[in-house]
Amino acid sequence: MTEGYVDSLPELMKYYGTPAAPIAHFPFNFKLVSLPAFRARPLKQAIDSWMEAMPSGGWAWANWLVGNHDNARVADRFGPALVDAVNAIVLLLPGTAVTYYGEELGMRGHPHISYEDTKDPAGLNAGPQRYQLFSRDPERTPMQWDASPNAGFSSGGANGEEPPTPTWLPVNPNYRTLNVEAQRKAEESHLKLYKTLVALRSTREWTHGGMETRVLDGKGEGGVFGFTRSLRGEGGILVLANLGAKKATTFDATGFEGVGTTATVYARSVGFGGEGVSEEKLKMEVGSSVDLSALSLEDRKSVV
Repeated sequence: MTEGYVDSLPELMKYYGTPAAPIAHFPFNFKLVSLPAFRARPLKQAIDSWMEAMPSGGWAWANWLVGNHDNARVADRFGPALVDAVNAIVLLLPGTAVTYYGEELGMRGHPHISYEDTKDPAGLNAGPQRYQLFSRDPERTPMQWDASPNAGFSSGGANGEEPPTPTWLPVNPNYRTLNVEAQRKAEESHLKLYKTLVALRSTREWTHGGMETRVLDGKGEGGVFGFTRSLRGEGGILVLANLGAKKATTFDATGFEGVGTTATVYARSVGFGGEGVSEEKLKMEVGSSVDLSALSLEDRKSVV
């Protein structure tokens, strides 16, 4: 993979080269990283524009990422409730899925790193009064493995202090509850859902299926984004995410090619059908059958 910052998609696509003279397997796709908000219509436009711009002939390979070390974490930019929808979209679109470490947990950026602890030159060069405007350190803190000191990232500190602190950046204070071990033990978690979604990447529907993207209107809001990965006559995968601002949206998802009126829930966002949600159609238990002609999704929830 190559990282290039150029003015247009046609110029960026030159990094693929040609079948006779290939350059890179793919240039990094920053279209989703640069979205100011994770909304249905701009998301569809960003995905479609990349797929349409790739070299023709079926030999070029797509890639997708929403988080990296230069941008605030997904949970901070778009809100913690959208973590699962973002992961489902990135993992199930055709191509390589790039996950910045911790996004599978919904890690947050450190709320305050002192100037003395700052490592990013962009922050240091701005000085102690303005460093927080430029430093990328908040999204670069250690991986949160467990609730032990340093979140299990390291066992000692630079000066042997007790409790020891990492020699790089301080751990986010929320590590005691937001960590890999806790999410492995939880009944449902971002990490467990992430692994469930990864398993779909081994299916024929994902490895060989085509893609169709749509924005679904619901009550005229256009807040639901959906796409399919399907094989003609063999069924497939349908991903739906309510990216609008309403508590719940009811919409018709039967407009995709080859999609019938019913489907089986394979995976869903964490916290589905939570407190205050009593309607059966909003609960979407995994393994249950749902009516796609009148499907209801809570705001910022996704279902596969």
